[in-house]
Amino acid sequence: MKEKMNESTNEKEARNELTSGFQMKPYEELTIVDNFMFTKVMSNPEICKTFLEIVLDVKIKEISYPEDEKTITIASESKSVRLDVYVDDDQGTVYNVEMQSSMKNNLPKRSRYYQAMIDLQLLDKGADYNELNKSYIIFICTFDLFGQGRHIYRFKNCCLECPDLVLEDDTTKIFINTKGIQDDISDEFREMIKVFNGEDGQSEYAKKLMHNVDEIRLNKKWRREYMQLWEIEKERYQEGLARGHEAGLAEGRKEKDQTFVPLLIEMSLKLTGNEENSINEVADSVPNLSIDEVRSVWYEYKKNKDNRAQ
Repeated sequence: MKEKMNESTNEKEARNELTSGFQMKPYEELTIVDNFMFTKVMSNPEICKTFLEIVLDVKIKEISYPEDEKTITIASESKSVRLDVYVDDDQGTVYNVEMQSSMKNNLPKRSRYYQAMIDLQLLDKGADYNELNKSYIIFICTFDLFGQGRHIYRFKNCCLECPDLVLEDDTTKIFINTKGIQDDISDEFREMIKVFNGEDGQSEYAKKLMHNVDEIRLNKKWRREYMQLWEIEKERYQEGLARGHEAGLAEGRKEKDQTFVPLLIEMSLKLTGNEENSINEVADSVPNLSIDEVRSVWYEYKKNKDNRAQ
């Protein structure tokens, strides 16, 4: 019984060690820039619609959510893309909104990848290209990706020789910088941005955003969903550490075997006088190395030995 208790204690200590580096925010501390909170805030159609109207400076009659959580997979062997917010409006325009709170220089390439995946999803097999919907991909960044101090960067495909000549492929990519310093957005836009910076916005919409965040923090269903996500992420973290630990041990055993291989082959050669037989014999005795690896270690050892002798 005592031995079993000790085993249980050891297992518990191992689990604690594996999870000691794992961190997720407590549910009560989530803000709108945290991915989970952001997607829940934008699941409110009125809030999402108003957000798009402020950013694009257009009026939208209504929006709809094709799926609660849009995941695009083109082929079974290809990489899936989960989009934070994916909606369309009454005119068929598609909007993808992503929250990015950590600096990543690959966002331009990611926007290109998202555009390609969305287009492939929109086009049924054999459909005409003219049926491609107008689309906007919007990244909300808590940093200035381009370093120009702007609050908003809009990109369309245009002719390099004639910049005013737009390709008219109906695609637009937008990067919002919540830390912008230029006078390049409306007052309503500026008040909305304050909420993403952890400040109190004074506009009616900004107050709605803040109120919605408070309501979500009190939502028991979404709290349970977040905790379930926390458990899944914790398990993935543990599995990753365990695989890394095992890989490290295996690499250590391999390095140890590599150290002894030349000595073992030299000893075998004294008995057999045949190099290839000695290599095969040693390869059978070291389970962590293949015969090709044993041969490679031996040849490298001989090469270095000859170089030292010169």
